Amino acid sequence: MRLPWTTPVQISATEEHEYTVLCFSKEDLLQIDIYIKLRWQLHPQKIDDLYRGYPELNYKSEVIEPIIEETVVLIVKDFTLVETIEFRDALMLSMENALIQTIESEPSLEGAITELAVDANIEYPAKSIDAVRDSAAMEQAMEMILEAGGGNLTISTVLQFMLLLQAFTQQTP
Repeated sequence: MRLPWTTPVQISATEEHEYTVLCFSKEDLLQIDIYIKLRWQLHPQKIDDLYRGYPELNYKSEVIEPIIEETVVLIVKDFTLVETIEFRDALMLSMENALIQTIESEPSLEGAITELAVDANIEYPAKSIDAVRDSAAMEQAMEMILEAGGGNLTISTVLQFMLLLQAFTQQTP
C-alpha cells in the first residue's frame, strides 16, 4: 500500500494555453473576440509549491483564465470598435504586456511560471463589421446632404435625408 504523497504526479515543464475573451466595445457595444495564447515554463524549484497550492493542477482555470478575462476586458472597455481597428497593434501589445506582468506577479502561483510568452489576436464577428459599415454609410450620406444644402439644414434638406434614410434602411437586412 502506497501513502498518498508517494504517488508520482507527472507535470509538464512547458505549458501552453489558449483562451477566448468576448468583449464589447465602448459606446457602440459591438462584439470583439480576443484570442489569447500563452506559453510558459515551470520553474523546477517552484513546482512543489505550485502543486501544494493546486493539487488538482487546476491553476489554469482557477488563476490564469480569470486574470486573462479581467485584464483583457479592462483594456478593451475604453475603445470603440473602430478604435480597436485603428490601434490594433498597440492594443494587442498592451494586452500582452499587462498579461505577462499580472501573471508573473500573481502570488498564488508561487513564482512557478517563467519565460511567459503571450500572443493576442483580435477578431471581429461579421455582425460587428456590418454595423460599422452601415454607420459609415449613414455618416457619408449625411455629409452629402449637408454639402448639397450648402451647410444649411432646411426643411427640404431634412426631407431629402429622411427619404435617403428610409431607402437605406430598406436595403439593409
